[in-house]
Amino acid sequence: MFSRSLPVFLAVVALIAIFANAIPLEGPTKRSTIASRAVKPKPSPSSKTTHKREPFEAREWSNAKRMAAGLSPRAPTPAHKPAPSPSAKTTHKREPLESREWSNSKRMAAGLSPRAPKVRPSPSLTKRQYPSPSPAPNPVQTLSGRIMIKTSSSAPLIGYVSGGSPARVDVQGKYGGDLTIQFTTQLNNGSPFNLVATNGGFNPKYIGGSSDQYLSSHSSANVPITNVPATLAYQRPTSEGASAIWMYNPSTKQITPRWTNIDGGAPNVVIGYNWHSNSLFLTGDLAVYNAATGNNAIAVEFFLA
Repeated sequence: MFSRSLPVFLAVVALIAIFANAIPLEGPTKRSTIASRAVKPKPSPSSKTTHKREPFEAREWSNAKRMAAGLSPRAPTPAHKPAPSPSAKTTHKREPLESREWSNSKRMAAGLSPRAPKVRPSPSLTKRQYPSPSPAPNPVQTLSGRIMIKTSSSAPLIGYVSGGSPARVDVQGKYGGDLTIQFTTQLNNGSPFNLVATNGGFNPKYIGGSSDQYLSSHSSANVPITNVPATLAYQRPTSEGASAIWMYNPSTKQITPRWTNIDGGAPNVVIGYNWHSNSLFLTGDLAVYNAATGNNAIAVEFFLA
């Protein structure tokens, strides 16, 4: 009977041993796993870090004082770049278009930067300088020649003022040849001047109007052309007439009369030629003159030749 119960007994003991030792059926045992783990050594008392709470005011202590009080020295302060001053900061402000023409004081009052100064080039760096043209002078010219007579600049020649008598027209030398004259004028001035006879032996030698008749339109009054005493430009005529009554156009070479009446007025006049009597005169209205005198005088013009 004992021999029969022995196998059962052994099986029970084996089970008890398995549960008592907690031996797993597979894999390593618990004890072998724990034994395989590395056991870390305990730190020595000297290696322990002591965290001591430092007083608030110790933050401003020097390192020597901190160490005397058993505190750790302060960490070195990292060097920091100084912050730029407010004036060094660049403010990009959009400026109004019209501010480009403002003065610097007005720009700065509006919070804008002043304008950059204008750089003027040195005269030595500019282009080659040429002297600026001087204003055209008022040229004084002395001209001379003969007085050619035509009805217009494009009309055929009638003749020349006579050297035998300035009141006549010389045709082919029948009346003492041609008169030669000389005059001085300021071409840009336009003031009347004297015509001076340089031949014929006239005394006086100035060619002009020989009376003080009042010339005007709707009037038959006339002033004969001959040699007269010298007068000034724009001067009222005397009973002997006036000499400085002539104007010159350098473009056309025309010599025109500019008569001054005894009241100071300046009427429009023409040069008349009475071919019946071969005489030259001034008048303000040639048609009225012809109607009053019964003549057939024509208007003529003087040109320097």
